Amino acid sequence: MEESAKIEDLIHNDKAHIGISLLPTHYRHWRQELVVESPLELVIPLDACDDETGAYIDYEELFQTYTLFTHHHPTIWGDLLHKIQGKYVVTKQVSISQSYVVKRLIKDGLGISFLPRMIVRRERMEGRFNIVPFDEIDLPSVPVYLFYKDSVQVPEELLSLFQTRDYL
Repeated sequence: MEESAKIEDLIHNDKAHIGISLLPTHYRHWRQELVVESPLELVIPLDACDDETGAYIDYEELFQTYTLFTHHHPTIWGDLLHKIQGKYVVTKQVSISQSYVVKRLIKDGLGISFLPRMIVRRERMEGRFNIVPFDEIDLPSVPVYLFYKDSVQVPEELLSLFQTRDYL
């Protein structure tokens, strides 16, 4: 598993045949498929609110109490952070490039973030953190691309698997 920015180099240097990335390829002669667009969700530690009581969520308090983990998606965070800071006082933020690190930190109660629904699916089912409704600003969806060189034959079954899988 590599960061999205490094996947093109692996394919270009024939160290991988296909790539799954959050970034579209820059190579015009490669094939590219948009696999899925996953909406963002506000993910907070379990101790941040009580799901059972349906208590009111004070977003201002969340952004002032917890560290906001940012920049784990390469294209959405500039605009998203600008919108959040235009509406709330964000007292602490830390840029982390890997989503799996962000998930671990949130599980440990160390902060909050906006993560694509498809990557918090398992944790949501297992009750490892809270996902709270957030419609205070328009949240973008995160695109996921599959790309490969023209010379590579990707089985249709693989493409179908990605497109029919329930990520949302």
